[in-house]
Formats: sequence, structure tokens, C-alpha cells
Amino acid sequence: MDTFSLTNYGNNESWTVLLDKTYKITWIFIRIRAGSYESTLGYDKCSDIKSDITEMSEVIEKIVTCSYSDKSPSKLENKLTVTSMQLAVMQIFEITPLGLFQLDGELVQNVSDFSAYEALDNNMESYYHSESRSNASWFLKLKEVKVIKWILISIRGGYYEIHINVGNTTLSLATRCKAFKLPGIIQQQQTAIECDAALSGDTVIVKKIDDGPLRLFEVYPIICPSNHFGPNCARCRQSCRSCDSITGECTECNGSYYGENCHNSCPRNCLNSTCDQRTGSCNGCVDHYRGKTCKEYIEPNANRKTLHCNHSFVTCEQNIKVCMVCTSSLMLEQCKYSCEEICSGSSCLETK
Repeated sequence: MDTFSLTNYGNNESWTVLLDKTYKITWIFIRIRAGSYESTLGYDKCSDIKSDITEMSEVIEKIVTCSYSDKSPSKLENKLTVTSMQLAVMQIFEITPLGLFQLDGELVQNVSDFSAYEALDNNMESYYHSESRSNASWFLKLKEVKVIKWILISIRGGYYEIHINVGNTTLSLATRCKAFKLPGIIQQQQTAIECDAALSGDTVIVKKIDDGPLRLFEVYPIICPSNHFGPNCARCRQSCRSCDSITGECTECNGSYYGENCHNSCPRNCLNSTCDQRTGSCNGCVDHYRGKTCKEYIEPNANRKTLHCNHSFVTCEQNIKVCMVCTSSLMLEQCKYSCEEICSGSSCLETK
């Protein structure tokens, strides 16, 4: 997500990606330097991408819903192109088609009724159709609570709300992801919903606010696997052991990184290249270094022979038989145990 491609400076510069095979494409995630662009699939226009004037110096992320001239909900294609509509250099970070595959069945516990599965079959032609009544609704029950912010949906025009709740289908302002309106009464429409805020829940409810039956062609809540994030489920940064599934912010660092979003490498002389994830203090130093960040060098003493305990981060001095706890210091007055108390067995193991 942080790497990018640059085009030449000029008019109508473009960038193209070829997929491994043809797919039915309706939605595309694009991360790009703000500007004015046109997206196409093969030779068919998908959508325009226009940034607000306030965004012009920023990198923007958008889920583009393709609107084809023949009104079809998707196109079978393998070629995606983004073209600049201005005199500029294009800086493009990511182009990823979304909703290509059926929602993982391992995530699904049940739905409103058997026919409701028609909205989860990755087929824009089949649909769930409710009885004709006020406030008709459809729900999807997941096997466990997930954090959700983006939902791809194909539905007839009308007024709707999407809710995300835990354990039941009770609705409130606190469970509302988004209220939205789509034009047309019987026309099939596609859109990408971004919730007003990320919500945790195991139940997704689509509710029709106006009268009439609910006809729902496809619902695809974006749920990323572990160590992935965002609407395109990008992989967490290499420095993260885990990250937030929505923002990508690191929640735990890999051992050799620390600090905000794990941007900093541990000091070079830390034992095993590991350090405190918050402060960057070493959890021990390599030989001949000491201090919180192991920057202080210690001259080797040829008259003292160092023996190593069979215990993590601890060394023993042969002459005085006390341990030197490297996580604190190499100063004798800060040692806490004798070798016999801390070593595995009754004696220290001599270094060869």
C-alpha cells in the first residue's frame, strides 16, 4: 500500500493492470494521488474519479462502482485501466477489483430464510425477494463477531438502512452503519457502502425503509483475514506482527521493531535484535555493550573469564559467582541472584 508507480508527465497518461483471467467486475478499489481520472474495463468505461479541491495534495482511496452504458451490473474482463484527465504525472498505489468471489461460507452461520442465500451466491442475476410489506428486511448471521466498515451491495432502487449488531436483529442508531437512497423503483442498482464508523457485530441487517418488497441481488460485507486490512484486504506492514483490520495501524510489532505504528528498528546491539515495543529499550545487550539501548561499549578484560548461565539474558562471572542480569545492566551492584540460584543445574556452563 505504500509503494507506487509513476507515469511520465503529460496529457492522458494511463496505467493498466492485466488480471490472471477474466472476472465479472462491478467494484474496483483505487488508491491514487488526488486528481481527475477515468477508469475503464477493456473498452468499456467504468467510472470517473474526481477529487475535491481540498484533496489535491493528498493520496485518496475510493471504491469505484462501475456504471456501464448498457446498464449491466458487471462486465467480464481482465484488463483495468486508469487514465489521467489532466496534464500531470500519475502516482498510483493500488488497483484491486473487489467482490470477485462468493463470501467465505466458513464465516456464515445462517440467514433470514433459505431463499435469502440468493443474495450471497456471487450471482448478480439471482436475488432474494421478500413479501410486499413495510420495513421489509434481510439478515446475515456470522459465526463470530467481526469489525465491518465496507459493504458491497446490489439492490433495487429505494430507501434503505444497513445495521450491524451483536447477537440479534434489534436496530437502533448505535447499530446503524448507513442510511442510503438509490434511484429507480424496479431498477437494479450497485453501490459500495462505507459505514459512518466501523462497527463490531455478528449480524448484518439490510432494512427497506419505504413500502414494498425488498429485492436484494447481492450483499458482500468486506471481512479481511488476519494480518490484512482495508477495503482491499492489503497485507499488514512487514514491521507489524498484527494490525487493525480497518486502518492497518500496527497493534503489535515484530520483535525487531518498536514505536508508533512500529516504524522504528530496535537498536543494533540489542540481544536477539529485540526491544520493548513501546520505548525501544533493549531486553539485553550483545557482548561488550550495556545500557538501555546498548550503545555503551565495554572494553574486554583479558584477566576475567566470563561463563554463561543456561538461562536467557544472564551471564555469570567465574571469580565471584554472581549473575549479571543483562536486562538491567552489566554493573555488579545491580545483580540479583547467585549463579546457583539462577542457572539450570548446579553450576554455570563455560564458554568455549
